[in-house]
Amino acid sequence: MCFLLCLCLCFLSMFSQAIKRQLSNEMKIKINKSAEFACLIKSFYALAFLPPEHIEIGFLELKASIPPMFLDCVEDLLNYFSATWVGTKNRPPRFAHSLWSVYHRCLHELPRTTNIVEGWHNKMHTVAGCEIVSPQPKKRKLNIE
Repeated sequence: MCFLLCLCLCFLSMFSQAIKRQLSNEMKIKINKSAEFACLIKSFYALAFLPPEHIEIGFLELKASIPPMFLDCVEDLLNYFSATWVGTKNRPPRFAHSLWSVYHRCLHELPRTTNIVEGWHNKMHTVAGCEIVSPQPKKRKLNIE
């Protein structure tokens, strides 16, 4: 169960980073200039909060709601998103919807990111006053004079 938790958290993070990497310079400029366009791009992130069985329908509705003035700008993002995260009629998505959907995690008030792990490491560092021990020893430089 713990492995599945980590896998889901990892995929949500990967999902968010993948969207950011797909944004062209033109899209980044439009995000800063147009609140409507910024909202449209954020809508792609919101798909992760749908139940896995509704992601494809949500994507199609999002795609249909894109204003014509933004269609040319987001065409590559739509193609990438469809092929990688949603799937097409002929090909399933590269990553199953259940891997990156956090819908059920939100319902049960479970963490959506790995921030909880980072918080644990920070707390251990504060309480123990040292770094978490690595399974491999660190190499030290010897100062011989």
